[in-house]
This record gives sequence, structure tokens and C-alpha cells, in this order.
Amino acid sequence: MPRTIIKLALLAMPWLLAATAGAQIHQFSDELRREALDREASIKRMLMVPMRDCKRLATRVYIPRATLEEDLEVSGPVEVVLYVSSNARDTDFTAKLVDVDPDSTAWNLDVTIQRARYREGYDREVFLEDGQVVELRLGPVATSNGFRAGNRDRLEVSSSNFPRFARNLNNGEKNSRATQAVVAINAAHHGDGYPSRIVLTSVPR
Repeated sequence: MPRTIIKLALLAMPWLLAATAGAQIHQFSDELRREALDREASIKRMLMVPMRDCKRLATRVYIPRATLEEDLEVSGPVEVVLYVSSNARDTDFTAKLVDVDPDSTAWNLDVTIQRARYREGYDREVFLEDGQVVELRLGPVATSNGFRAGNRDRLEVSSSNFPRFARNLNNGEKNSRATQAVVAINAAHHGDGYPSRIVLTSVPR
């Protein structure tokens, strides 16, 4: 579309900062403790109705932007890039784009997942090393949503979304046959050297 503008935002404390020349962004990480058998449940019927209030789920890292001063239309693909690490050989990371009303009602727009072992392609398995920071590109994500002035767009990062996506016991085995679960200590890194980011396609009015 001729009117579209690509908006880049880097994930950094405090929360989400727009990328600008000379911006001072420091290194931080957000830790997620994921017990494989304590899966984060998908909201009932979300498979059929993705636009749904999801503020009651709290087992995620929330990365909100500042309150919008004017209406913002986002239509098209959304790119999410995370720099992550884990103590497990394999684990999952999820990313969800959310529209948050002033009363904290949180409307799910789209969600995706990436299994770490397949980060270099689904034709190969590349396992993690304890503490190693790797780049994950999570997709596909797309939306067409009008964020109203006073709302906030938010990125939620977690490590499961069952039963919408298959389980992962974090041990590196074939999950269809695995029986022993591993507690994964996962971290999403952002700042110096770790340009975790979300790229939105904006349509000016």
C-alpha cells in the first residue's frame, strides 16, 4: 500500500522505546521460569475467536509502549525478533501482539511461537547451550487494527501456549515420545548488542 509506513521499535527498559539516531539503550534481560508441565493455557475458544480479552493471564513478560496520543492504524505483517537464552537444550518462545484499553482490558490480536531447535530452519535441529544468546525470528504475525488514542500496544512474551501449540518438555528429545520434563529458565535480552525488536506496518490516516 502506498500509504504504509514501517515503524521500528527496539525493546529496551523502560519498556518499548522508539528507535532514533543516537538513542541510548542499555542491556537488560527479562527472565521466564517455565516448568514444562505447568503450561500456560490458551484461552478457551481462542482458536476460533482470536480477538479476545486476555488480561486475566499473567504468566508472561509484558512489554508495553507508552499510551498513544493519537489514533494509530496498524495493517499488515508484524516482525518480532528476540534475542533469547535458556538453561535447557530446547524450549519455546511465544510472542503476542495486544491492544490494551485504558481500563487494562487486553485484546489479543495475533500470536506466534518459535521452537528454539528449529531457529535455523525446519530441516535441521540446532540445540541451545546453557546461557548462549541466540536470535529468534517469530512469525508469521499479521494484524489490521485501529489502536485508539489512550490505548497502548503491547508485546507479550512467554514460553508456551497449550493446547493451541504443541507441548515442549524442554529436554531436547522428540516431544511426541518424551516423558521427562525439564524446568527451563528462559531469558529475553534487549539493549546493547541484543536488538530485540518489533516492526509494525502503520497506515497514516
